[in-house]
Amino acid sequence: MLLIRLLLSLVLASFVLSPAPALATAAVLTKGGDTAAEEAEKAPPPIDQWGRSTPRGLVEGFLNAIGKEDYEKAAQYLDLGKIPARERATRGPQLARDLQGLLDKGGWFYPSSMLSSARDGKLTDETPAEEDREDVIGNLRGNGKTIDIIAAISKDENGHPIWLISGDTLSQIAGLTGSAADEPLINRILPDTLVELKWGGAPAGHWLAMIVLLAASYGTAWFIILGLVRLGKKYWKRRASVNGHHVLDAVRVPASLYLAVWIFGLASLWLGVSIIVRQHIGQLNVIVAWTAIALLAWRLIDIFAEATQQRIGSNGRFYGFSSILYFFRRIIKIVFGVVVAFILLDNLGVDVTAGLAALGIGGIALALGAQKTLENFIGSLAIVIDQPIHIGDYCKIAGVAGTVEDIGMRSTRLRTNERTLVTIPNGDLSNQTIENYARRPRFLVSKKFELRYDAGAGDILAFVRKYEEILFASEHVNEEGFPVRYLGPGPNGHMIELFFYINVTDNNEYLKAQQALMLQMIDLVNTLGLYFVIPSQTMLPAVDQRGAEAGVHAAAVPSVKPAAAQ
Repeated sequence: MLLIRLLLSLVLASFVLSPAPALATAAVLTKGGDTAAEEAEKAPPPIDQWGRSTPRGLVEGFLNAIGKEDYEKAAQYLDLGKIPARERATRGPQLARDLQGLLDKGGWFYPSSMLSSARDGKLTDETPAEEDREDVIGNLRGNGKTIDIIAAISKDENGHPIWLISGDTLSQIAGLTGSAADEPLINRILPDTLVELKWGGAPAGHWLAMIVLLAASYGTAWFIILGLVRLGKKYWKRRASVNGHHVLDAVRVPASLYLAVWIFGLASLWLGVSIIVRQHIGQLNVIVAWTAIALLAWRLIDIFAEATQQRIGSNGRFYGFSSILYFFRRIIKIVFGVVVAFILLDNLGVDVTAGLAALGIGGIALALGAQKTLENFIGSLAIVIDQPIHIGDYCKIAGVAGTVEDIGMRSTRLRTNERTLVTIPNGDLSNQTIENYARRPRFLVSKKFELRYDAGAGDILAFVRKYEEILFASEHVNEEGFPVRYLGPGPNGHMIELFFYINVTDNNEYLKAQQALMLQMIDLVNTLGLYFVIPSQTMLPAVDQRGAEAGVHAAAVPSVKPAAAQ
């Protein structure tokens, strides 16, 4: 932090002390009108009053005009450059009507989220010069033909660039308008009252029909997907695959939503629902489609992680793989959730470019102010990569012993034997000494005891050999080394040491095996007529310097002699 503050101070100081601002000001004053002219040329053109500065504004403005049945205004969004000037006042509105009829008859504009909101449109490596730039914004159908609706850059009366529906597109409308005079199917089905009554520039019956169509589309999609899922389960049942059932259950709901979107869109085109209604509902369709994709991906991430853990995690070489999988599954979900959130916001008309820029600036500020959080996150990455612990391991960290319950992006949680929960920041954990009891392949039994001195060498040798036979006969004891050792005379008797391993990894199994072996040792000692040494104490009288009287008094205190018990 001190280094960062020092660097910021130096930058600010250099900015304040630098003569560059004064020199720049002098240069501007020297150049005068030339600089002002250059800046005026570089300045972006003013925003068009009709909203034609971008392809998205062109489509929204045109729909708004035909919704109000203002076809003179709708003609302002058409490139009438190929029509003689004296005919534009009459042919322009008529072309707008014809275009609306074709759109209602099965044509469409792309949803607003798919239309460019930039002045230059959708830029690619093959984008042509400005005067020739074009974007496809929709599609028209009629008389068995299909054409693209092209938006092209033109010039307004002031010479500023604007987007208009291209003259080439308008010239092809005449070949399609023969079918536009036919009454849409939905108008033939609905009562005349609902067709004549207008809501938002479209027949009221069209809005009501879309509500019914939404429910019918989802119901149809649900039954179709349900039938496919049942067929799939029968197939997976024959193959005895549990994961196949899980995948089908996860796919059912998002697949129903996604299929409903397609059924709804195709049905609305077939019925000839007004382009105004379809454009508004189309935005909802895009949101539902992305939601279905997000839900499907979210569920498949979990299923893939669980299947991978079952397949790989059981292998001893990949012990603890579940911890890594669990961590990265959480990271992928967060990243994917953020991406989908930005896509949905863009579909709702929110300027996500400004949001991303704000996130970039905020990220720098956050990085400077949340160093401890970043340290914990980096520590969690180190734990996942190095794998000193895994979820479910019993270990001791910083003097705290417990079972690892969770390895998060910020901290790790231990459940102690007292059932308390201890949270350790990952930044601190990565620098701690970790004793992982779960990693040991076997348990050590190391005990020392003494037998009474009245046992002879033959008795001691018999005990050592017979107890070794008992240990080696056990299925849990490792046969390497010398498990029973005579160490020689001890303070109170013959010193015997037990040093062997029990080949189990579970603590409860270890305790059971050790208990059985210790009980067998006691039976063997009793069978051989040997005795354990019982520790005892001897209390000696204190000598008082005041004379014999104190000595006589002290001699009256009984002494406790060493005792040996069977």
